[in-house]
Amino acid sequence: MLFRSRLAETYADGVDVALYACPDRLVELVELGITEGPNVENLVRPIVDQAQRESRDVMVLGCTHYVFLRRAIEGLLGPRVTVVDTGPAVARQAARVIDDQGIGSHDAARIIDLHSSGDVNQLRHVADLLRVAYCLPSQPGGESAEEREAV
Repeated sequence: MLFRSRLAETYADGVDVALYACPDRLVELVELGITEGPNVENLVRPIVDQAQRESRDVMVLGCTHYVFLRRAIEGLLGPRVTVVDTGPAVARQAARVIDDQGIGSHDAARIIDLHSSGDVNQLRHVADLLRVAYCLPSQPGGESAEEREAV
C-alpha cells in the first residue's frame, strides 16, 4: 500500500485519491477463470458501494488481475464511474524496458511462450481469457499450449 500511496502523491497531486484494499480471494477467482457471477459480485460489491458513497468518478484497476473483473465492476458501478485499466500502460513500460536493455525480439511475429508448474489446462484457460481481454490473435499455427508443452 505504501508504493501506491507514493505513486498517488507523485502523479495525482491535487486529486482526491482513495485506495481500496481488495480481498485476496478476487485474485484467486481470476486465476480459476471465474470473472463474473455471484462470488465475484459478493467480493466486489463492498468496494463499489464504498466508492459510490464517496461519489468517486474514476476507478483505476491497480492489479493486473482486475482487468478480468472489469465487466463485473463496471456492471456494479454503472455508467457514472469511468473504469481505467492500467494493464496496457504496464505492458508498454515493460516493452520499453525490454527494448532499452536489448533483450527483446524484433521479429514482426512475436510468440508468447507460457510456462507453468501447475495445471496446463488452467494455464490455457487463463491464456484464452488474456487473449480475449486484450484482443490478441491466436498463436501462429494454432498450436495449443499442451501441443507445444515441453516434457
